[in-house]
Amino acid sequence: PKDKVQLAALLRNCKYFFSWDTVSATNTDAALCGAVPVLMHDLQIPRSEINFAEHGPFPNVSYEPGLQDRLPSDIALVDAAILSIQKNLNGFLESWPERVSGLAETISSRQAGK
Repeated sequence: PKDKVQLAALLRNCKYFFSWDTVSATNTDAALCGAVPVLMHDLQIPRSEINFAEHGPFPNVSYEPGLQDRLPSDIALVDAAILSIQKNLNGFLESWPERVSGLAETISSRQAGK
């Protein structure tokens, strides 16, 4: 894709997003677009650490031959994980002004106390 708009259109039309890069923001983009990120390994960052990222845990879907032709047996858990990621990240977007104001107030009060 040439840009984020084309990437989003592509990801919205995918069931799965297979990734060899466990730290890529594209994994999160995929989840936001409804594609299930399938992390092909956890050598860069262990899954236990990935699951504590601010977006929450990715669905635990491992690659198996034929995965693209069927749904994982725990599809309800996969759907719940995708919805949770979407909710968490949308919450961060919506709370951005308050969080920036809070940070500015914290910095101001610390500087005033010097």
